[in-house]
Amino acid sequence: EITWELSLTHFYFTAIAIFILLYWLFRLLGKILRLPTQLKHQKQQKTRLEILNAMEHTLIHAALHDWDSAIKTSTRHIKDSPIKKGQHAYTAYCANEIGHTDMRTTHINQLRATAGGTHAANLLEAGFMLQDQKPQKALSLLEDESAEDALVLHYTCQAFLQIKDTLAIKRTLPKLFSYTQKHVQKHQIFQDTCIECLHYLTESYHVNTQPESLAAL
Repeated sequence: EITWELSLTHFYFTAIAIFILLYWLFRLLGKILRLPTQLKHQKQQKTRLEILNAMEHTLIHAALHDWDSAIKTSTRHIKDSPIKKGQHAYTAYCANEIGHTDMRTTHINQLRATAGGTHAANLLEAGFMLQDQKPQKALSLLEDESAEDALVLHYTCQAFLQIKDTLAIKRTLPKLFSYTQKHVQKHQIFQDTCIECLHYLTESYHVNTQPESLAAL
């Protein structure tokens, strides 16, 4: 009877020991299985922190007009970045400021290829084309954009001014002017474009002796 009790006690202790061993074994196995995911998450967190730090330096360099340094920091980790659209757009802008047209085009195309980046790419490139005195190219980029968008109207008017399309300016200007009236305290550049268009139309009607059209302005 004593032997039986000793055997039963031994069995209980052995069972408890096995249970504890299995418990810690499964916990260790779980940690090992989760380790790749945890390492990946840590790497992503580190990368995102580095991207944020890089973008902070980019903004500072750009504010100081140090465009070369801004480009170097704005493209850091761009392939794995959660804000790659912003990085491509800002890199294209910085490249344009120092005349790196090939780099500008590369990042515009990459922005356009990124999900949700087409609108920003079209407007950025349209602005660049106007700077390059290529109004027809700018207009082609704006064709698929909303005709009610203020920046689209601004660029469209600027393109028509470059090609001296009086009828098109007369057709587009009222929409941009209407926007500036609703947002008087904002977007001085849009108001300047309206004034520029009015000056152009005034000169055009005066030169072509169109008093009725001049009076309509």
